[in-house]
Amino acid sequence: MSGMSKIRRMRRSVGMLMLALAATVFGNPSLQTVQAEELTAGDGDRITSVISPAYRSEINEDTVTVEFYNKIGTSAIVYSQKQPDDLNADSNGLRDVVGEVELIDGYGSVEFQASEYPYGPISLRIQVFQDGTEIDNAYLQLYNHVGVRWKTGLEHAPENPVTAGMDVVFADDFKTMPTISKTGIGTRYASAKIDETRGGMFGWAAFEDYDGPYNPFAIAGDEYMKITTTYHPTGYVRNDYWKQKVSTGFLSSENQAGTGFHTEGGRNQYFEARMFFGPNPGMWPAFWTLTANGYVQNPNMQNEPSDELDIIEGYMGTPAGYQIAWHPWGYDRDPDSGYDPSKLGGGYRVNLDTPAFGHINLAMGFHTLGVYVTKEWTYYYCDNIEVVRHKTLPYSWEYGNYFIINAALSDHYGISPNSSDPFENFDIPDGFTRYGNESETYVDWVRVYQDAPGTARFESDHSVKALAGDVVNISIHRNAPASQLSGTYSIELPDGWKVREGDSFVDVDGVYETPFAEGRTIDTITFLVSNDYTATENINITPVSSDGTAHLPVIIRAEAGNPEGELVRVDRNTYPYRSTTGETSGSWQNYDPDTNLENYFTFTSGNWWRDSWSWMYVAANSNSRLQFTFDGIAVAADMMQCEACGAVDIYLDGELQKRFDGYATDEKPVRAFEKSGLPEGEHTVEIVGVDGPANRYIRIDGFEYRYIEDPTVPKFWADETHFVAGPGDEIAVTIRRNGAAGTKFGEYALVFPSEGWLLWDGDEWKSAASQTFSTNRYEDPIILKVPDGYADKGGKVVITPTTADGEFDPIRITVQAPDAPEAAPIAGNGELIMVDAATYPYVIRPGETNNSWNNFDESSQPIDYFTFNGGWWSDSWSWMYTAASPGQTLTFTFEGDAVALYARYYSGGSRFDVYLDGVKQASVDTNGNSGKRRVFSKSGLPVGVHVLEIKVTGTGGAVALEGFEYDYISAEPPETTGVETVRSGESVLIPARLGKYTFEGKMKVLKSYVPDIKKVESEIMQEVVTVG
Repeated sequence: MSGMSKIRRMRRSVGMLMLALAATVFGNPSLQTVQAEELTAGDGDRITSVISPAYRSEINEDTVTVEFYNKIGTSAIVYSQKQPDDLNADSNGLRDVVGEVELIDGYGSVEFQASEYPYGPISLRIQVFQDGTEIDNAYLQLYNHVGVRWKTGLEHAPENPVTAGMDVVFADDFKTMPTISKTGIGTRYASAKIDETRGGMFGWAAFEDYDGPYNPFAIAGDEYMKITTTYHPTGYVRNDYWKQKVSTGFLSSENQAGTGFHTEGGRNQYFEARMFFGPNPGMWPAFWTLTANGYVQNPNMQNEPSDELDIIEGYMGTPAGYQIAWHPWGYDRDPDSGYDPSKLGGGYRVNLDTPAFGHINLAMGFHTLGVYVTKEWTYYYCDNIEVVRHKTLPYSWEYGNYFIINAALSDHYGISPNSSDPFENFDIPDGFTRYGNESETYVDWVRVYQDAPGTARFESDHSVKALAGDVVNISIHRNAPASQLSGTYSIELPDGWKVREGDSFVDVDGVYETPFAEGRTIDTITFLVSNDYTATENINITPVSSDGTAHLPVIIRAEAGNPEGELVRVDRNTYPYRSTTGETSGSWQNYDPDTNLENYFTFTSGNWWRDSWSWMYVAANSNSRLQFTFDGIAVAADMMQCEACGAVDIYLDGELQKRFDGYATDEKPVRAFEKSGLPEGEHTVEIVGVDGPANRYIRIDGFEYRYIEDPTVPKFWADETHFVAGPGDEIAVTIRRNGAAGTKFGEYALVFPSEGWLLWDGDEWKSAASQTFSTNRYEDPIILKVPDGYADKGGKVVITPTTADGEFDPIRITVQAPDAPEAAPIAGNGELIMVDAATYPYVIRPGETNNSWNNFDESSQPIDYFTFNGGWWSDSWSWMYTAASPGQTLTFTFEGDAVALYARYYSGGSRFDVYLDGVKQASVDTNGNSGKRRVFSKSGLPVGVHVLEIKVTGTGGAVALEGFEYDYISAEPPETTGVETVRSGESVLIPARLGKYTFEGKMKVLKSYVPDIKKVESEIMQEVVTVG
């Protein structure tokens, strides 16, 4: 969910924008969303309907007969979540087969032994097949009063081991109704977003109040908070927002005054909730956090950035998994912070239909969702299993966070956002109303942990790869209280391991102790793995401060080498996309090959794309091909199945292996192909599209391969390969080496993107083209100073390790110059006029079908400022933008003595030149992160008509203009015969040498000649005004 409701509502539009840009630049058709009017008569035939019991029934008998119908189905399997036999609370149960059914004329039934399944909210999944092919998944949500009590309530909730040593600072098990109000002030929860006085919203269901006529909150069975989402076909519409006809609920732990509950900044914290999600397609439930500064009564809220952590975003139309996301918002409000939001945000899709989660998808039963925020890393958990981690967003650590639980409605099913009635097509066969006009979301409990003030934390990665004979570096991070301590690390190692002392490794007999000093925030300890290490064990490091206090041990799982080969996963998390202009979404043809350590892909044909919808996708046809090349002994390809997915042929080393059809009614990642036992060496998997129905796509979820790693082969690499730094800034590049490379000595050859770079050499800055490295070292810092005048947004520092054995693969470091300082405000003696989205909104000319500025309806404005050459566009993403390529130009004609231009700096911005009256004034590169800025200004111009021209020079990315400002002063009117009176039917003649004026200019000039201009203004609007 977003702390900024406008951005949340725009998110899907931005995805469509990226596709539109692709279509503009590369001719790729944009993704089509199925609306109700596009469904054919037969599309509803595959939809299963339950005859009895009724949806959301309360079950009070041990056994109930479930009857259902599917017009074209021939068989079905019915599943439900079931508790383990020993009722172990650490388990989340398993997917149990309730029954297998052969349908007769489409009808089927199964006996559900309700007393043998969990108590409370429960869901039956009815998977229907036609002659062995899956055609539908239907869900019957029930409330089971006769079931087995298992894991219900905080008293039976398992604890995640990461919370050891932390205090519970908030808990609600919803056995009674908490106090709720719209603002949250004076109550436990707010029922609307707290960053807007009237109560902010997002999505297509309105957040209603507990004390209002559409109260969505209730306590079920003295055990659960029930949030009911209700569609009101008549009698309810929220015209004060965006005409929602659905009501739902929202709970925020913080209120509009900034009180209520939130964690404190600078301390480890863990949020968790156990939830059950109603299976209605279109539902968009969530559990998420926002930084604690984002409340409406914060006088500085509009100037402060914030971070959002989406612990779960559930899209119930595709319940095989759910989304996790982390969003940095408003970082342009603090551009001097040095943070680059394009490198901080991200997301991950969790696949629940796997053995780790008992194959219990999001619509089938309860799951426990959590997030653990530490200074260095943020970890996400499902059922106490870590699913993804990322570097901690800075403000989520600095400010502390509050949590939000809500049900919501997405625009994915039956919403027509631009219609006068967005719900005119809402009642579609597989939409929200499939199971009636309601959906119920349940929360068993919510709980928050936090470190007590002054808690000392020593932390490290939870696991590390440990190959026999290789070197392992363990970095222990210390928070502020821990950094004030000195003491000893007491270390227990697997047998045969050694630890580095000085320049050599020493044997460890029993427990090894090494000191740590006060004032340090990171300690690195280096180990040598024994040559016979084959079974994974733990490294235990217990910090003991000088006063004898033993702190929580740091436990690191040392992953031994796999005899079947080391597994490498290549997907959106391990192989992120960054374009040559810094964008985090776009065409793979524009991918920066220095983003990741390896380059696996060759995009042979087709416009392969990356955005929020999919990591790697393209139109499904025979012109779409890619190759994945790896060095290994086994390989697998994972692809998405969905209703918009098409078929591919999969080749390995030139030989066809199989055809995979991605079409399915339920969206989920699947293993499309795998092959083991390959000869060691280089292999290539090729994905080739198959011609099929229109508007189908190939969506790749990831590749995996195994290889035999030889620790005797030297390796050099850098974890951090992208820096934002300007003139005079220092950057520290850390080169890492494996055990074999640590035995080498030589030099790092340095090639810089421009002249004047300096290298820190011992105790002084020097101009140098290399830095030496010695043996028995496994990390080498290279400290560089950026030269004066450096403005390159994509400059590369190339570092090539060189030893007596020769050169190793070069390491490329991108150094992106920061955004230029804002231009000075304009000064003049006239009237300041701003031309932007607010004062000059885009209006399409009648009869046109796309939002090109060449289709702008000039009659909607009294002034015609612009001429356009190229594909300038307007939509919800930007008022005025173009996909960057040389030759795109626009002019802005104004009358006055000063002018300023505003543009948007963002990751993916591009370059353009600014001309004034034909003379070049400036070059601008908007690849950055500052948001809207004044990028050019000029004051003191001679009063008169001037032309500001934008000439795009960049290739790739987009130029987004935010506005034009000028100081209007009328030019000295020339001598002419005055116009004493003007009557209807007559024209006003203006001297030729006034040139082409905007209409505003015409009106102001006319006022100099026409005594009673108010009388004739309306007539002038309709009459011919002769100019020149």
